[in-house]
Amino acid sequence: MNTKHTAGRLVIEKGSMFQANDESGKIVASGIESKANARRLVACWNACEGISTEALEHGHEVVLTNRIYQALMRDRDELIEALGLMFKAWEQLMPNLKNGVVQNYELVCTTAPVKARALLARHAPKVTG
Repeated sequence: MNTKHTAGRLVIEKGSMFQANDESGKIVASGIESKANARRLVACWNACEGISTEALEHGHEVVLTNRIYQALMRDRDELIEALGLMFKAWEQLMPNLKNGVVQNYELVCTTAPVKARALLARHAPKVTG
């Protein structure tokens, strides 16, 4: 019995049933009854490239990787929101500086900078110090 799995990425091939082939065209899994199952199998296989089978069996790296990914997506969304607020604030601030008047003081001087500073403190503490 071979104890090593096929290395590399997989692709879906359709015959009478779906199958997953490696990059050289060798069949790795066959008899997959639905395209949805074939897609899921190939997506999981390809996403786990570089993670040992033992780690997958225990789930540690997969759970940790998913948690990191979810946290990064949340941070990305917060950064986009904060940058949007900063640009909105600056767009309103710049024309008003010419007139010596700051409209929407709350947005320009409080809301946007507070959100931006909080994100910087979390991701780059030395920058805000």
